[in-house]
Amino acid sequence: MDRTAGSRLGNAALFAGLGIAAILQPAACDAPGGASLPEESIVLALDPVGGLIQQELEQFSSDLGTLDASLEAWQLALEVGDGVTEQQAAQADFLVAMATWQRLEMLQIGPAASSLTAVGGEDLRDEVYSWPDAVSGCRVDTETVEAVWDEADFFTANLVNSYGLDALEHLLFAPLSTECPSQVGIDAQWTALGDAGVRANRADYARALVAHSDGIATELATRWQAELTTALIEGASPWASRSEALNEVYNALFYLDLATKDRKLAEPMGLRDCTLDCTLLVESGLSDHSVSWIAENLVATQAVVRGGESDGFDALLTELGHGDVAVALDTAITDAIAVAESMEDQPLDELITANPTAATELYEAVQLVTDLLSGDFATVLLLEIPSEAAGDND
Repeated sequence: MDRTAGSRLGNAALFAGLGIAAILQPAACDAPGGASLPEESIVLALDPVGGLIQQELEQFSSDLGTLDASLEAWQLALEVGDGVTEQQAAQADFLVAMATWQRLEMLQIGPAASSLTAVGGEDLRDEVYSWPDAVSGCRVDTETVEAVWDEADFFTANLVNSYGLDALEHLLFAPLSTECPSQVGIDAQWTALGDAGVRANRADYARALVAHSDGIATELATRWQAELTTALIEGASPWASRSEALNEVYNALFYLDLATKDRKLAEPMGLRDCTLDCTLLVESGLSDHSVSWIAENLVATQAVVRGGESDGFDALLTELGHGDVAVALDTAITDAIAVAESMEDQPLDELITANPTAATELYEAVQLVTDLLSGDFATVLLLEIPSEAAGDND
């Protein structure tokens, strides 16, 4: 996959003026345990992050605009034919948008983050992408025959397994047969629609989901801008100190451990017990892009660590006299990206079955990165490992 957008993440010019550090109240930078880092040094790591989030949200909205145009072309083509060519174009545009979102998966900070674990978290990420905890092809098929996605309360009345990028992938890539067992009771409606009706409903439904996701992305971008403005004028901030903000960014990076390593790789590979049915946990199994999304997670991780040409966590580590840790981490991430990119054309489930050695190589490459993040990186920067990761020795 062309990762031009991802490669732009290292450009410091894109980060200027939108950093988290700029919106924080001056405060003592006491880290967990009572130790402290120099406040001006912490700015090196924090300052680029807000701009990175803003950039990727804007890119995601742009990607969704392109996807919506493709979906509209698919709708029109279905009025006179099977629309196969137009559907394939929409599938390609979906994958571009999904690649951008996979980088945003590593940036769940503030309102995008979990309301249970993050400061200022409001679960808005789940409105766009709820894998792996709320994915249901049958639920999407049920909504396809009910066709009520244009009702004003659709997105508030339904669970997230009815919408978002997970549902959108099902609409674009799933076979024309329903995924629901007979006891769900939609067989007659599905048959009545016929192939042409299913395609038409899926295209209409898909456009509604794109519009909703774009609305959430716009809200997130606006919220970042609003927090920045409010902070500059009133001195307000969702974080009590820069140290707390630094730890929130670190917590976001732990997606690579808890989701990428454990849920995307270890569980399907049988290296740990499945939280859900293991057969459900191959991400993007319909489009066969699981490995590509792992690569994008790593690209975003590296962008946060590097920050820009001179600023970021790596600059903070170097200033504190631990440039060796920065080099080791950057090298591990670079190597893991290369491993993932070398396997992008292979569906993960097939890779695990047909080439377990390669799957293990990918897992171990990601694990090396997560070990470094939870080891020397955290120790030197006085960071606290997220509670949900405590005791995970994988």
